[in-house]
Amino acid sequence: MQNGLYRTYTTRPEPAAYAGRVKEILTIDKLHHRLGHVSHAVAREMVMKGMVTGVELDEDSKPSFCKSCERGKATRKEIKRVREEERPAEVGGEIHSDVWGPAPVKTLGGCEY
Repeated sequence: MQNGLYRTYTTRPEPAAYAGRVKEILTIDKLHHRLGHVSHAVAREMVMKGMVTGVELDEDSKPSFCKSCERGKATRKEIKRVREEERPAEVGGEIHSDVWGPAPVKTLGGCEY
């Protein structure tokens, strides 16, 4: 102990030889996923123009079908906006509501809906 501090003796660690400079080789699909599902063409272009660093693209890899992208582009059929009656002229003249039920547990008043 010296001046209230303990002295320790250690060896100096060896530096990891350029471990941070190793580029990871990725397939186009892996890069597509890592870049947030951008198009395969955009992902490839970003690597080629140096916009993405630390990554090398496997030029032989081919893009495959991406189920997540397909789901994200899913649409539903359009709901036709056909009105058979005239619009109400006053506020509260027409009310829309959702009905849910019957509830598994009745309310204090005995209602199920």
